[in-house]
Amino acid sequence: MSDYKLDISGYLGLNEYSNINDYMDIVDTSDKFTISLEGKNENETGIIYAMLKEKGFNIKKREIRDDNKVYIFANKVKN
Repeated sequence: MSDYKLDISGYLGLNEYSNINDYMDIVDTSDKFTISLEGKNENETGIIYAMLKEKGFNIKKREIRDDNKVYIFANKVKN
């Protein structure tokens, strides 16, 4: 079991979303996956949520911490 973390900051364009999508393919069903997003942009968070669901992830928790980042905790569900 691995613990993957993806820290996202700055502008998110099509290329960045493509890279995030590719990174999600690395995570396996027994792995933990944490994504941190700088700021509280609901549009970006919504897109990341949709990408996670499309890739078969279960979103376990979402929280906003004092560092002004949104943290999304997820794991991949077996097909």
